[in-house]
Amino acid sequence: MATINVDDQTARSLEARAAALGISVGEYLRRMLDTAGPLVRKVPAAELEELLDRELTEAPLLPADFSRSDIYAQHD
Repeated sequence: MATINVDDQTARSLEARAAALGISVGEYLRRMLDTAGPLVRKVPAAELEELLDRELTEAPLLPADFSRSDIYAQHD
C-alpha cells in the first residue's frame, strides 16, 4: 500500500467527495485514476519536443501590427 501526503484542506475535500459517493477515499482515488489514466502518461522528451515543434510551426501567427488594444478593445 502506498501513502500519499496531502494538506489538510485537500484531505477534507477528498473525504467529503468520497463520502458523498458512499465510498472510501482509496476507492475514490482509484476511480479518479482510472478515469484520468489514459490522459496521464509520460511522454518521452524527444516525442514532446517534436510535438511542440510541430504545433508551434503550424500555429497561426499574429499580424505584425497586433497590439494590446486588439486584446482589450471589447473591454473598454
